[in-house]
Amino acid sequence: MICTIDIGNTKKNFAIWENEKIIDHGVWETEPNKKMLSCSNWVISNVTGKEITYPSDVELMHVSSKAKLPFKLNYKTPNTLGSDRLASVSGAIMSGFDSAIIIDCGTCIKIEVLAKKVYLGGSISPGVFMRFKALETFTGKLPLIEPAEFKSNFGTSTQDSILCGVIQGASAELEERINRIKEEIEPCPVLITGGDANLLQNHIKEEIFAHPNLLHSGLFKLYSINV
Repeated sequence: MICTIDIGNTKKNFAIWENEKIIDHGVWETEPNKKMLSCSNWVISNVTGKEITYPSDVELMHVSSKAKLPFKLNYKTPNTLGSDRLASVSGAIMSGFDSAIIIDCGTCIKIEVLAKKVYLGGSISPGVFMRFKALETFTGKLPLIEPAEFKSNFGTSTQDSILCGVIQGASAELEERINRIKEEIEPCPVLITGGDANLLQNHIKEEIFAHPNLLHSGLFKLYSINV
């Protein structure tokens, strides 16, 4: 069995693979759990820059641009390209997409552009919680509110106005980014993943394929072609 691990800026999570299928997944708390320790091979994406202590009896693969990739990398600074972004693009290919616009809605909102198995680049902008936090941090009176679904085009209270501005604003941003990218490349599917995908995807007037385990699929794909 293989354990794929996503260490992000907000949380850590894992997936257990057997016969190319996820048989279990969850959040990695302070210590590895029994399910994780049952795997002799771990594939890791760590975007935090922090040192992590791993069990000594586990074979580790840390994802980076130096690994063998299932796509051609057309990026000016490959050494600065996050392992999570590499994994998301690899996940699209493992899912059968040679071309795709890939949206990861996590701490940051990241968009990757894959065209005929060539990674062209992408974009990074503040994620949903980061936008809520910025409003509370850089103003004198606006509160920090919890992310939630918001369907109206305007708010009738301060809390609803913040929800509207953040949720509808981020959704509109994504829709416009998708349209602009499609003006430059051939038509292709749009994939969305990440913890905040459910807050944004229904507001976008575009057919989108939700893929909650896209990054873990990419980590497994990278393991399969490198080990």
